[in-house]
Amino acid sequence: MHASDHNMAWLTPDERAKYEIDAALEGPTERWTALALSIDKAPAKISSVDEAEKFTTLVAQLQACRERVNNAHRDSKEPWLSAGRVVDGVAGALRDKIGDAIADLSARLTDWQVSEQKRIELERAAVRAAEIEDPEPGWQRPQDTSRRASRVRSVEGASAHLTSVVDIEIVDFRAIPDRYFTRPKVLAALRAEILPDVRKGDAVPGVKKIEQAQSRVKA
Repeated sequence: MHASDHNMAWLTPDERAKYEIDAALEGPTERWTALALSIDKAPAKISSVDEAEKFTTLVAQLQACRERVNNAHRDSKEPWLSAGRVVDGVAGALRDKIGDAIADLSARLTDWQVSEQKRIELERAAVRAAEIEDPEPGWQRPQDTSRRASRVRSVEGASAHLTSVVDIEIVDFRAIPDRYFTRPKVLAALRAEILPDVRKGDAVPGVKKIEQAQSRVKA
């Protein structure tokens, strides 16, 4: 029986491969069965020239049978290997295209990240330079709050009203989060953007909160 004699429609790929190799090995299997009878009858030890010649012939016959098995194995396996190479080629081509796209986009992203980091560093440098060259008009660093608070004293016959004024001092530009550097700023603009967050109670890295107590006295 050959593979073409059987309806393959309902077989799985594994079942079809098994059927085809069995069919291809049908001849070598029959030959092996016949040779195995001679092997069983061969003496355990050669004792004559005639027996040696029979052993030589039997070995040659077994080698020929093995070669038929090798050929059947190769011929039955090749279509599956060929199909596997087709599958590998199609999937590999698509995988390579996707990999190239990932590499290209990743390179662009890396370039942008490097450029963006340089931009942020330049903006911070500009802010530092602005603090030195063009400080905010009329702004002076507040004095220590504790010292100012110590000056508050009661006045006989008067009522005192204390209020708290929050200000900031930028102590480390490098520590300030990048969200405050969305566009180039001079010091005044940078402080104006950070101050509302500090007044809400947020702790901003690189910024020192300075809270002053102010007193209004009414007679």
